[in-house]
Amino acid sequence: MAKTPVVFVPGLGGSFNLTVLMDWRGPTLSGWDFPPFIDYGKMFLDAFERAGYKRGVDLFVAFYDWRKPVIESATNYLIPWIDRACSQSGHAKVDLVAHSMGGLVSRSYIQSDQYRGDVEQLVTLGTPHLGAPEAYYPWEGGELRWDATVSTVLNVYLWYLEHIHPFQSKLDPLKTIRTQVRGIRDLLPVDNYLVKQGPPPTPVPENQMNQRNLWGDVALTPAGLSTLLARSPLSTISGTGFTTVQSLVVQPPPPPTNDPPLWVDGTPVGQQTTSEGDGTVLLSSARIDDARVHNLPSVPIIHHELPDKDVTQIMVALGITPPALAAVASTAEPRLVMMTASPVELTVELPATRPAVLGEGQAPARQRSRRVRGYNYGHKGKRLNMAVITQPAIGTYNVRLRGVAAGSFSLGALIVGVQSQAVLSSDATDAAAQQPIATPITTTSGQVAAQTELIYQIEYVSDAAPPRVRFDAAATTQNALARLSAAATAPAPVVLGAEELPPPIQGVLSAADAPTDVRATVSAALVDGDEQAIEKLVILLSSADAATMQLLTDVTQQVVGAADKELALGLLEQFKQVAENSSTD
Repeated sequence: MAKTPVVFVPGLGGSFNLTVLMDWRGPTLSGWDFPPFIDYGKMFLDAFERAGYKRGVDLFVAFYDWRKPVIESATNYLIPWIDRACSQSGHAKVDLVAHSMGGLVSRSYIQSDQYRGDVEQLVTLGTPHLGAPEAYYPWEGGELRWDATVSTVLNVYLWYLEHIHPFQSKLDPLKTIRTQVRGIRDLLPVDNYLVKQGPPPTPVPENQMNQRNLWGDVALTPAGLSTLLARSPLSTISGTGFTTVQSLVVQPPPPPTNDPPLWVDGTPVGQQTTSEGDGTVLLSSARIDDARVHNLPSVPIIHHELPDKDVTQIMVALGITPPALAAVASTAEPRLVMMTASPVELTVELPATRPAVLGEGQAPARQRSRRVRGYNYGHKGKRLNMAVITQPAIGTYNVRLRGVAAGSFSLGALIVGVQSQAVLSSDATDAAAQQPIATPITTTSGQVAAQTELIYQIEYVSDAAPPRVRFDAAATTQNALARLSAAATAPAPVVLGAEELPPPIQGVLSAADAPTDVRATVSAALVDGDEQAIEKLVILLSSADAATMQLLTDVTQQVVGAADKELALGLLEQFKQVAENSSTD
């Protein structure tokens, strides 16, 4: 008998498709995956595959645009994913396993007029059925407070948004959230979660707030729950034992000088917390106090790890026999993430490693380096590159940016490390949970033309410290000189009976109005490959020496430009970037 297909609906930030998130492409099921720089969802899929499910046949991930309101995600993504699952499996219904916001997306569909009776059952994991107080921070103040996984994804998304759409950099964080990530509003609590600072402390009635969860007014009511349960059985899985915000203590809002105004329902000055939650969603919100709902026993698992670390309970809820070791989670890995925003290609050279020497008395093995090419998550015209190095070695990473067109670019680097968070409940079986902790994104910017090659060094010192990004003027200059020399000293066609002509570069140098010592240095570097001359040119160019820059410009334009204009323009921009970057160091 064919298995009922399982469709996993990720939480906020659990779906990654930059062409959609940048609004370059409308709703689509292609091009999505889990974010490559965090550990999320992979163990869930692995466990189901070991239980006999096959991805794309009876196991699917309903990726969606989590920036949008949940009703839009249900219409534009979940319904098509269910259609695909039913078509591929030949089954008329699916089982939905939904994490966090994904549970609200699922409810939005099942409770809507679009529902077609194609959900066998719904299992929610840490879904904020009554909202989550931490959503107040981004929605009313533009502060990225959510679990560490979501915060990391949002920071990367907002970095790309800022550096690929320059106008967005002028928006303050609150306006960006309100215009670009409207789905957060659907996560606001539907109870009186704000408390005016006393004495005496006074709850703020939720129905009198300026910013409210309007979707929840309908979907999260008793009538909405009855509609849901009449159409599909519901099981809930919840985490507990972690410090979780229960309510926010607020003062009066600040003067409305921002657009939109900050904290219109009160400025947070304190929190009331409890251990009855998963660090993000309260137990009372993840569970539903109704006899018709199957609330499974809560587990000491932090919010973002629920899909991967509670697979056994998920499978039991679905009536599936778990495979051996299905619930064992691997240790999360730190990552060094390097990103560029158009129009460059990204190549990373990892620190050299020394292979093991097999026998005594053998000569030391040569060090080996490995290159990783960044993956383009954008398109040909707008490149959004990312290179993710798992378990990075402490050291310096050489990064080459090669221009594919003329324009400005940005290079960013961050460390997604891992830290442990203790479980607070005394009956917890796990000693700690892992939280991805991302450093701030270190960013530098510049200009390129097609065939410009710029070399940077990214220094990774620890999981907790932001990586250091430095322009390597020496390596960039040496790269440009080597390519200029190769192009400028290419042998001319031989003409029988004619006297041997000097290399074209010599003619340019002899006619140039430049100091003799500069001409000699350029000649020795470009024609003879003299290392000392090259080192001297590196120093002169890095100091923005005008005579050196002009002579190199003359050679590039007159010799290379005649044969390859694009290369000439690329080299000229490369020299210019060396002079400009070095003068600002």
